[in-house]
Amino acid sequence: MRIFSHLRISLPKQRHHLYDPKEAQPSTSSSNSSSSGCTSIVFPDGVSAEEYGLPPISKIDDVDVLQRFEVIRYLNGYGIEYDSSIQEESLRKLLKDTIALDKQFTLKCI
Repeated sequence: MRIFSHLRISLPKQRHHLYDPKEAQPSTSSSNSSSSGCTSIVFPDGVSAEEYGLPPISKIDDVDVLQRFEVIRYLNGYGIEYDSSIQEESLRKLLKDTIALDKQFTLKCI
């Protein structure tokens, strides 16, 4: 796709596995739990999504209900640069792929 020629992705150096939505789960922080009882995504810099004022993502499909600015803030949290003219659907796909590649993305509910 031509869209991805405008992207620069910088993820932490880790072994990544192929995208499998059944395996994708968010990395968690035991110190910050959401109202659902599940903890939120922790970005590579160690800051949780809640600290950025973002709604929790407990499964990949939760990305579909985020507003555009929330998707962008999640991408910024992962250190992903993108072209601002990219359609919202493509930004969501990019976020889903990023979360799926995050080896630490595991759901832990209390």
